[in-house]
Amino acid sequence: MASNELEISVENETEKPFNFDSWCSELELSRKVTQILRKEDIVTWDAIQLLTESDLKQIGVTLGAIKVIMVNIKTNQDITSAEVGTNDQILQAAGNLIIC
Repeated sequence: MASNELEISVENETEKPFNFDSWCSELELSRKVTQILRKEDIVTWDAIQLLTESDLKQIGVTLGAIKVIMVNIKTNQDITSAEVGTNDQILQAAGNLIIC
């Protein structure tokens, strides 16, 4: 009886490095908002994703920019969560196949 082997590979997608200027440009943030974020040293994705509406108000970001930033953060967190879920599902399926 021949055994069938199933190889499952999970690709590690290389994430693009975060570029603050490109991000601000993509969101069409004003120069003033960009300067405020720089002044507060909020120039990495790690720092940005921790922001709250209250934080942004406190440092003087306008309401329109706050909404744009918060939607972007939420959207990117949802995408990241979906990717993690997909990878977890692939790994769980691979584990189930090995056990069977």
